[in-house]
Amino acid sequence: MRKSFFILTIIFLFISCSSSDNDSGVSSSSTKINPPNWIRGTWMMYDDSLQDEIISLNSGFQFKKDDFCSIIMSTYNCNKEMIKQMNKAGGYTKVEEDKSEDHYYLNITIVHQTVSYEFDRTSSNMIIYNNQAYKKQ
Repeated sequence: MRKSFFILTIIFLFISCSSSDNDSGVSSSSTKINPPNWIRGTWMMYDDSLQDEIISLNSGFQFKKDDFCSIIMSTYNCNKEMIKQMNKAGGYTKVEEDKSEDHYYLNITIVHQTVSYEFDRTSSNMIIYNNQAYKKQ
């Protein structure tokens, strides 16, 4: 059990969650993930110097109504199930998010490890994360 808990914690550190259905100006804390409607979908890393092609690493993010997944080399690492399993095991989890019309902040804590994400919408099919553009698929 301890080994599984440790492995889940390590996995979480390498991947990348919240509550409230209200999409504007809401800051909340929970153990549930609830991205705003405007960001829901799959967003892949994008470089406009490649003439509108998606970067070949197949990396990005997927936002569902109740989950947040990072995509690395076409592998989806989702947080909902990890949080659920950690809660079942009695581990500490916390999801904080702040939503507005063009901004989404997500902070996920599992045990004592916190990972933060901040996304800005630049158009209906483009978001920015860590100065890197992501295009909606």
